[in-house]
Amino acid sequence: MEGGWAHELHGADVVGRLAPRNPAYALPALRRHLLQLLDELEHSAESHIRTESARLIATLTRAVPRLVAPYIAPVLRALIAKLRTHDAGAK
Repeated sequence: MEGGWAHELHGADVVGRLAPRNPAYALPALRRHLLQLLDELEHSAESHIRTESARLIATLTRAVPRLVAPYIAPVLRALIAKLRTHDAGAK
């Protein structure tokens, strides 16, 4: 599935760059995708899915910062929780 994630990264970047030209069309879809990624980051049992979700969230953050700004607190909470879980498992 590695190729699928690469395509998804590229697609998120392209749609994010096009969002300012047609925000009524692009932003709702990107928002749904962001919420899905956040859910995967918080609840996925597979580490590679969490990693790719974090990468896609980073891509969306770079491409459309105004979309992600209202969701920064939940994104950071999810990332910090995963880092603490990972850190606790390493001890």
